[in-house]
Amino acid sequence: MHALPSFEEFYIGYADRSRVAPAEIRTIIGPAKNGMVVPILIRDGEIIGRWRPPAPAQRSTAGPEVELFTPADVSAALARSMAAIRG
Repeated sequence: MHALPSFEEFYIGYADRSRVAPAEIRTIIGPAKNGMVVPILIRDGEIIGRWRPPAPAQRSTAGPEVELFTPADVSAALARSMAAIRG
């Protein structure tokens, strides 16, 4: 599993995004009318959710907000992905 930032090439780099996300998920991920694309979680080449970092004041105590589109136990994989983003 990987946590990817907004506008990541994995998703935004292709005109046809149907291979990585069905239409209902693409409307959530974006690009929206304002052009924004949210950070995504991928597993086995498919988007399984979205995430948002905690507010700056809470970064030392709180983890990311995560919304999974399909039920899955991804807690260990998510922890590794977030650690990789933090460096």
